[in-house]
This record gives sequence, C-alpha cells and structure tokens, in this order.
Amino acid sequence: MKHFILISLAIGFLWSCSFQKKEKFSSNQTSNHLQYASGFYWEKKPDYTILEIRNPIDTEYLLERYILIDSKKNLPQNLPKGKIIRIPVKNTVAFGTIPCGALSELKALHTLKGATDIEYIQIDSVIQGVKTGTIQSIGNSRMPNLEQLIMLQPEIIFTAPMEQSLQNKLTELGLTTIICTEFTESTPLGRAEWLKLYGLLTGRETVADSIFRLTEKNYTEAKQKVDSVIHRPSLLVEKKYGQVWYIPSGNSYAANLYRDAGADYTEQTDGSNAEKAIPLSFEQIWTKYSEADIWIFKYYDAKQPICSLKALEQENEIYAKFKPFKKQQIYACNSAFVPYYELATFRPDLVLYDLISIFQPKIFPNHKLQFFHKLTAE
Repeated sequence: MKHFILISLAIGFLWSCSFQKKEKFSSNQTSNHLQYASGFYWEKKPDYTILEIRNPIDTEYLLERYILIDSKKNLPQNLPKGKIIRIPVKNTVAFGTIPCGALSELKALHTLKGATDIEYIQIDSVIQGVKTGTIQSIGNSRMPNLEQLIMLQPEIIFTAPMEQSLQNKLTELGLTTIICTEFTESTPLGRAEWLKLYGLLTGRETVADSIFRLTEKNYTEAKQKVDSVIHRPSLLVEKKYGQVWYIPSGNSYAANLYRDAGADYTEQTDGSNAEKAIPLSFEQIWTKYSEADIWIFKYYDAKQPICSLKALEQENEIYAKFKPFKKQQIYACNSAFVPYYELATFRPDLVLYDLISIFQPKIFPNHKLQFFHKLTAE
C-alpha cells in the first residue's frame, strides 16, 4: 500500500510540473557538496545559502529555489528570488515516512510537530510522540487536515510532489513546502545523499555528512565484495497488483541495488525515468521470469508479520508454479512491521547487507536479515 501511495504522489507531481515557470537549474554538474545526488544543489554565500531543487521531468530547469538565512542574523539586502527559510528550523511537518526517517537518522525528531500517514510509520519515537501528543497526526498526504496544519504553523513541510491544487492551497495559507524528489535518483547512494538536505535545514549538517560518509563506506565495501562474483542468480521482483505486475526498470534505483547486491537483473525499457515501474501482464511475467532463481517482493500486511508459502498460494494459486516457489527461494519484506521505507532511502547499506545475504550468502554467512524474511511452508 505504501508503495502505491508513493506512485500516486509521483503521478500528481507529473501533472503539477506543467504549471511550473521554467527557470534554469543552477548547476547540471555535481556541486562541491554532493558526490552522487543530482536532484538538488546548494551554494553558500557570505550572508545566506541558496538551495535549489531540480525539476526531475525537465532536468535542465528549476522546480523550486529557497534562500536559507541564519535565524540569528538580520535579513540581508538584495536577496535573490526564492522562498526565504530561517535556519535551523525548529518546527517541521512531514508528509509521509521518508522525512521522518531522515529526521530520525539526524536525531532531529524534536523539530517534528506533525506528520501524515501515521499508520504507515515504523519509528518508535514518532509513534510514541503521537500517543503523547507531541506529534500531531494530520491525516494523509493527499488530503491533510489543513486546520491542524494552520494551528501548528510549521516553518517548513517536508513533502513529496503533490497535486497542484493542494500545493496552491498550502501556499495560500502561507506554508512553505520543501519538495523532496529523492525518489528520482537512480542510485542508492544518490538517494542517501539527500540526508544532507535535511541536515542543512535542521542545523545538523555535520551529522548528516558523517552519517553519509559511513553509509558510503559500508555500501562501497560491501559492493566490492560482490563485484568479482561470477554466478549471479536471476531475479523475479514484486507481485501481481490488480491486472498487472509492476517491476522496476533496468536503469532504476531498485535495479541498481539488486545488481550491486549480486543479482542478475537486466529488465530494459526505452524510458529514462529512474522511478519508472514497468507494467507487465501475468503472461509476460510468466514467459520471462517463471524460471527465475530467486523471487523477492515488498508488501504491507498489518495483521500477519510473516508471509508463508501457503498464504502466497492462497493469494494466487499460479504463484506455486514458479520455480522460486518450488525451490523455496522467496524472500519478502512486510513494511507494516519493519522500517524499510524509513531506513532504505538514507541507509541503503543496511538493505544491501540483506540482499547480498540472499543473493550471495557465502559473502556474509552470519548476517541476520533485518528487512526481509524467507517464506517457509507455514
């Protein structure tokens, strides 16, 4: 369910992009602050910092510009065009799970006063904050409780792209949104580097840089252990949803993550969008992937923490005819019980360890799976 919330937000974003005034993105090259991420950029000036978010559809152009000014200093003269934000921010709202994950990593959850989609967030301190009232539940990302938002008066709202009508309404209410498009980065370390954006805004810039350097080190070292592996298992991913089966494109974040972990994943498309999911019919999936070595998928089930082979067959009896089912080589992640979406974006090294243990078990023989579990008969 959570996965399809993200898809719907992305669709809304595509619609809203057509209404943006086109202005050139400042840099098509990686800035001095960034090594992997291409979706944002910042430049420090003597009296302020310029933060820009790239339009992920028309990548030469700007989606939004922000002017960050130290809250202890007077407002400088002759500022460039952009939304002014006083930093470090002390009152934030998060639309969805990913910003909560970033704030948690930075030990900056004290700034979080409200969040949407609370039922999907697997961060204990956020859940406890909602129970005690220090964090307000403000509905869902597509239809937030505007009265509560007004009462909270957040300095910024961390959000994924949204419908233009909602964006206009929030602007009319004087609320500033930071539109985070990390989901368009095609590499795991590219997405992880967005933690620096949250660090810049919350005054945790040094902490963000330290966490990212650790993540990069862990990820790179683990990937290097896999690079020389010759045998790479073929892979079937995700499950049937409605009448189609969505799988990641060959140039996507997920595909790169699977390959870095030692799997053979070569699905190709003629598109270039990193977030693009390919809709295939069941017949196409059967033809291309019925003999895959391993099947891996993510799902949301708040009632049962562990999925079994029996439950999977009850869902669709044809699943039992796939080779991974017969060989009991199916692994699943239930995001209702593990913080996959909260951690995967900014700590892809942790996910990589799981995937390497599944695809290349000899490399980390003693690793205990953190996000995925192997499906058994019962």
